[in-house]
Amino acid sequence: MPWTPTTLSGAGASYRAAVSISRFDGIPGQSVVLQGRWELIAQSGESLGVREATMTEKIDGAGYEALVAAMQRTLVRFGQQIADTVPPTTQTAKAP
Repeated sequence: MPWTPTTLSGAGASYRAAVSISRFDGIPGQSVVLQGRWELIAQSGESLGVREATMTEKIDGAGYEALVAAMQRTLVRFGQQIADTVPPTTQTAKAP
């Protein structure tokens, strides 16, 4: 089932981020790997560029709780990279 697109807006400009995750996995006690790409699209439909990222996050512990925590941290970092591609005049908030 496809996700509903989300529009980021502020200061009179709107953008859409088309995101594709090709890998998101981990092994408890080792590390999590996320590979993804995104395209930032202006309200006019113009592509503002395609970016790719591969992130690795160490898992602090041996159980699934530690795995899920590392996955969450990786998603936050990935989301921050996407947010950083939005032109600075329209950014209103950053992830912690």
